[in-house]
Amino acid sequence: MITWLAVFIGGGLGSLLRFALGKSLGATAPGFPIATIVSNIVACLILGFVAGYVANKGQMHPALKLGLTAGFCGGFSTFSTFSLESVELMGSGKMALAGIYVVASVALCFVGVWLGSLLGRQAA
Repeated sequence: MITWLAVFIGGGLGSLLRFALGKSLGATAPGFPIATIVSNIVACLILGFVAGYVANKGQMHPALKLGLTAGFCGGFSTFSTFSLESVELMGSGKMALAGIYVVASVALCFVGVWLGSLLGRQAA
């Protein structure tokens, strides 16, 4: 039961932070979904950190792990929104911008997971 509660709370917090990020960054780059790419990169960094920490230390309460990964990162990261925004950019004829967005999102999120994993291993 505590695991379910951890995912519920983590998901709520992640969703609230994602909403706040969208409000604060929404106008910083008109025409480019900056809040989505930032949330995806940060979520990947957190997921990588948790994975690296658990891989090195081997211990983390299961409820905390799921609260952070499935809960917080699930609520905070917006891959479905990323996909929709990519299609919308292409549909509006902004093919170059869509390509930059897709490539930057994938590359930077991979870097986020890798960096987070390194940081997690060092923290353990």
